[in-house]
Amino acid sequence: MAPVIEKMSRQYPKIPVYKVDIDMEGLGTRLSNLKIFSIPTFHFYHKGEKSSEVVGADVKKLEAAMESLHKQQ
Repeated sequence: MAPVIEKMSRQYPKIPVYKVDIDMEGLGTRLSNLKIFSIPTFHFYHKGEKSSEVVGADVKKLEAAMESLHKQQ
């Protein structure tokens, strides 16, 4: 998924993209609070509120979510 995310980051430069290392110590509770139970999981936020989520390596859904977020800006 990294090459796909990298490509979309270039395509939509105004949308910040962050990667979280799930193996970091103490992160398990935070992931549970965010209801992240599968990897990869992508959360999309608009004005501080979660606007959508993509679970799994579904490139089409990921592209649609990025395009939707782009149109909201």
